[in-house]
Amino acid sequence: MSQGFVISLANRYTGQIETEKVYGEGAVNLAYNSPVAGVLSPFIASKWVSALYGNLQDRAWSAKKVAPFIKNFNIAIDDYLPGSLEGTPIEQSYKSFNEFFIRQ
Repeated sequence: MSQGFVISLANRYTGQIETEKVYGEGAVNLAYNSPVAGVLSPFIASKWVSALYGNLQDRAWSAKKVAPFIKNFNIAIDDYLPGSLEGTPIEQSYKSFNEFFIRQ
């Protein structure tokens, strides 16, 4: 799993340059920074690629990505309700990576 990378952006309210972690370094670099970015970007951003990726993130094996994601992005997970898998630690309670993102 990609651990993400950092981008710089201007905060329009403060005028300060800030950094932000971005998930999916490989796909983002391929889409924006590779020599073939102009050709691949429309494909990567297509509706069917998005649907395919979403479907893959609904699979049970994708739940293994939740705990590293929480750690890497410093998410205060105790502020959220656990997932649908009862009797497990909160970071392991999500049945898929997508379920983690639809939590309350």
